[in-house]
Amino acid sequence: MVLISDRVRLRVSFLILLVPLAESFRRAIARGAPDFRVFHHAWSLVWQGAGAQIYHDSPDRFLYSPGFAWFLAPLGACAPHVAFVFWCLLKVFAMLWVSHWVAAEAWSKESSLGIMTARGRLLSGVLGLLLVMRPFLVDIEYGQVNILILFLAVWGLATHLNVRSSVLTTAVSWFLLGMIALAKIFPLPLLLVPWFLPLKNSVGKLKWERGSVLAAVGFNCLVPVWTLGWVGAWQLLLDWRDAVVARGVPLESHNQSFMAMIHHLLSGDPTPIIAQHYQPILFGAAMLSSQQILLVSLFWTLLVGGGVFAWVLRGPREQPLKWVVLLLGSLILPLHLIWKAYFVMALPAAIFVAARLLQRQKKGPGLILFLLLFCCNNLTTFDVVGYGWGAFFEASSSLLVFHLGLLIWGACL
Repeated sequence: MVLISDRVRLRVSFLILLVPLAESFRRAIARGAPDFRVFHHAWSLVWQGAGAQIYHDSPDRFLYSPGFAWFLAPLGACAPHVAFVFWCLLKVFAMLWVSHWVAAEAWSKESSLGIMTARGRLLSGVLGLLLVMRPFLVDIEYGQVNILILFLAVWGLATHLNVRSSVLTTAVSWFLLGMIALAKIFPLPLLLVPWFLPLKNSVGKLKWERGSVLAAVGFNCLVPVWTLGWVGAWQLLLDWRDAVVARGVPLESHNQSFMAMIHHLLSGDPTPIIAQHYQPILFGAAMLSSQQILLVSLFWTLLVGGGVFAWVLRGPREQPLKWVVLLLGSLILPLHLIWKAYFVMALPAAIFVAARLLQRQKKGPGLILFLLLFCCNNLTTFDVVGYGWGAFFEASSSLLVFHLGLLIWGACL
């Protein structure tokens, strides 16, 4: 009876996750996964020998490093719909792997409980995924890359913390993490780990981690030389810099950063609502000038960014999993631009919190807080609360509020 019950739980869990995933796939197909179109177009240009145009010829804006386009160029040889299906399946695998690893680590000290531990791992993984389901659906719907960033970050840190991980696994994981960190920029603090956090009995492995990071840097900078020559590769790096700088600071309601939030609420300027065809709506009042907002935002970036680096250098110490989940969740906080899909970085913290909640005897207050965070993250969309309240929650950076609340809760456990 126990085995049958567990099988039923497993099937129900997959069904709970399958319904929103299927809906995100439907929306992605209906809307054309705009971000993936940008990726695939860049990959196609490189595959066709026109890599010098990736920052000039694009359906929107390609803002990733040249190495990202060259590394994934083989996908450009596939038809867009074939490549997109592969892309989505890869992200579903990444999501499930991260959930499994974090849940297993969260319940590792409870292994003596046997079947209760297995149930706890499954339930905490499902609850964590449900808590952060909204950014996952956005990532899949738009064909973004943040789920894969999360996977590579967790995989790299897992191999670093596991002294039994093989040299090959370590080298591959840190090469790929170096690649994606340089492509997306915000995971760059993770690359300090092999240099400043040596672990016992891991001197040889550290050399492979460091070598893999350096190889990723070399690949990103030098691989375009193969097809464009030295002058063309240098110009491509300059084009990448110009493309990133030209992006500026988007102040639409979609931007969930701290800077965007205080601008929406305290500048007195109208906020364009993308879901309403960029219709400008006024929130808050003119309490801060643009210069004051810039200074406050700079202070936030320096303060939080310094905290991220301090947390990296602090190391795992007695609670490795807690160090990992808080590190991954804090990486996006200093950014001036945080799209909704970036909050997939909250998944490890969500599973960690769910596991600790299940392991405690008194669950009442924790359960209420969990439900409040669930509502803040998943039930403040335009589809649920309508365009009026939806615009308010979006312009108020409700996802950032959710993310901060989750990380503070995790830090207190």
